[in-house]
Amino acid sequence: MTVWKLGCRWGRGKPPLFFQYLYEKSFVIGTDQRGYSVGDYILLTDGFTAIGVAIVLSEPKCVIENISLEAEFEAYKISYDSTIFTYNARIYKLEEQDKFEYPTQQGIVKIGQEEVWRKVIIMVSKYDGESSMREMVDILRNKKQITQTSHLNDPETISIETIVK
Repeated sequence: MTVWKLGCRWGRGKPPLFFQYLYEKSFVIGTDQRGYSVGDYILLTDGFTAIGVAIVLSEPKCVIENISLEAEFEAYKISYDSTIFTYNARIYKLEEQDKFEYPTQQGIVKIGQEEVWRKVIIMVSKYDGESSMREMVDILRNKKQITQTSHLNDPETISIETIVK
């Protein structure tokens, strides 16, 4: 696993922020020079400010294979050519207290500083763990394997309160 930084504004001046676009599409973007692998973690930034984290879920797809992306990429000033790729990803928005500064201007770069990549790993674990727990609770609730309160006489039933603790 590699930890990356992906800046969510490309170009000079004040180009539009495309974090929400990536979040809604559930993908991240990379280049032919800087490609991700399934399982890599990505710190998403607005300038130097960390605003999200992502886990790469798929192999790359060249953007020009999806003509519907062309106008959207143009609107966000994202290059649309054979050197740009999308990767399906699970993306999380950082809560205000989890945001931090990572002062590098490179748009896509491997994070080499241990302190920074440790923060990214902690944030992914925090957000992905919460998501996984909610998904597990929903699955178990749908299978009627958990209820709102535990039944002391029924060892097959676990309370939601117990799982969340």
